[in-house]
Order: sequence, then structure tokens, then C-alpha cells
Amino acid sequence: MAESEAPTEPIDPVVVMVIDDDPNANLLIGDLLAEPDRELVFAASGTEALRLLRKTTPAAILLDVNLGDMTGFELAGRFTSFPTIFGIQFDDTGAEEAFSVYDHPEVRIYRKTADYSEAAVRAYFDPIDLENTLMMWPKQVSQAPTALYMTPEEAAQQQAGGTWSAMFDLASLVNRSQVVAVIVWLLLYHERRKGAVSVSPAQVTALVNQKDAVVLDLRDAADYRQGHIVDSINMPFGKLSERVAELDRYRERPVVVVCKMGQHSGAVAKTLKEKGFAQVYRLGGGIAEWQGSQLPLVRS
Repeated sequence: MAESEAPTEPIDPVVVMVIDDDPNANLLIGDLLAEPDRELVFAASGTEALRLLRKTTPAAILLDVNLGDMTGFELAGRFTSFPTIFGIQFDDTGAEEAFSVYDHPEVRIYRKTADYSEAAVRAYFDPIDLENTLMMWPKQVSQAPTALYMTPEEAAQQQAGGTWSAMFDLASLVNRSQVVAVIVWLLLYHERRKGAVSVSPAQVTALVNQKDAVVLDLRDAADYRQGHIVDSINMPFGKLSERVAELDRYRERPVVVVCKMGQHSGAVAKTLKEKGFAQVYRLGGGIAEWQGSQLPLVRS
């Protein structure tokens, strides 16, 4: 008589909490993680998440927040998937969000460390004022009571930029043919690469320590004050043409151009090279990449 198999012990499911105000995103994550050993708990808001946390202790919490500069967490892993065209992979870290964040976002996983404290978490999130947050469709923006918190001058500047249909000719061959568009894009990408070498946060540190490099921060003054690389020079992108002469004294030193996510540094680096700066670099991914590498920022 064949021996009967010993009964297997039931395995407790791993609880994963998902915090997202987009129901479609919740459904998609549910499909991806719908494994027998996983139990998903969805929360559409922070308040709902706190209520659910009193009932369960999840092994993981998924939310759209960068914990890079919060005390008590360390980067455990990061995953990227860059686009590939004709077998060539392109690092589009500094591209417009529509081409990167919404299409193939980088995923970072953080773990708690011994330095974790509730006070540190509250100090990180409490300054964020959500009382006057506005939820609306693009067509409703012009009707917003605060005009998206823009001053009249800022609103006029944004409106002066024009619309997509005014800026791009729909009858153009580039806009009608995908093949032509890809060729033009490759040529532009190649031209942009001539502007400056993209360097990592670790390489920036080496340039500063070993070659006395100057770090040029293109972000707005408010962002700069919230946190910047030590000894960096703040020269907002919109005022660069007026102040570029101030950089002449650094012409013989390496210059590392930094912006928020890498969207402006390439163009500015190319301009500096055209003005005679021989050693120009740009921080790939900008300050966001610096924070993701767990490197410090200072406030002023």
C-alpha cells in the first residue's frame, strides 16, 4: 500500500499594500501581483492607508514617493528598462516625463535601516501642504481659482509658449512618417551627445575631489535652497544668458552642469563648450539621480 503524502502546512500570504489614487493603476498592479502567496491591500489615499495599517502589517508598501533623502531608509535595488532602437539602447533618464516616467518608469526598492524613526518620517512629510491641492482636467486649468498658484507674469509666460498645434506642423514629413521621425531623432540625439559627457554621481564626486571641478546648478533658487550639492553655483536656467559671463573665471577648470532631472544640462553644456569651456560634463539624471544614489545635499 502506497504511503500517503504528508499534508503540507498552509503558507501565510505575503501582504502587499498599494497606495495610489488611480483605480486603473490599482487594477493593473493587482493583475501583476495576483499570485497565490500574495494578498493585496489597496488604499486610495494616505488616510485610508493609515486606517488599513491598523488592521494588518504588510511586508511591502508600494507608493509613488522617492525616499532617497529620508533618514531611516536605504536603497535596496533599482530596475530600469531603457528603449532600444535598431539594437541600440538609449539612456533617456533626462527625457521629458511623457517619454520616460509614464512609459517605462524606474522602480526603486527601499528597506528600513536601524536609523528609522517615526519622527524622521513626519519631518519629511509634514511640511508638504496638501490643503489647497487642486484635482482637475487640463481644460479646467484656466478656471482654477488660483491659476495653479502662478503669478500673472508666470501665467502670461506659460500662455505665450503657444499650443502643440501652433508649434508643430501637422503636415510636416517628420510628423507624418515614423521612419523619418526616428532618423531625425537619432541625428538630434547624436548631436546632443556632442555637447558633453554624461557622468554618474560617483564620477561627479571624483571630479570635484580630484580635479577641483565646479558644479553648476541650473534649478530655480527655491529648489536650490531646499537642497544642493555642496559648494555648487546656482545659476537658474532661465537667467543663464544674462549671467554666463560670471563663469569665465572657471574656464580652465572642469564644469559639471546639473539640473533637476537632466532635461536642461545637455543644452547648457553644449553652449559652454561653444563658448570655449574645454572640460564640460553633465550629471545624468540630475539631482534626482544624485538623491537616488544616497548622496548628501546641503541647504541654504
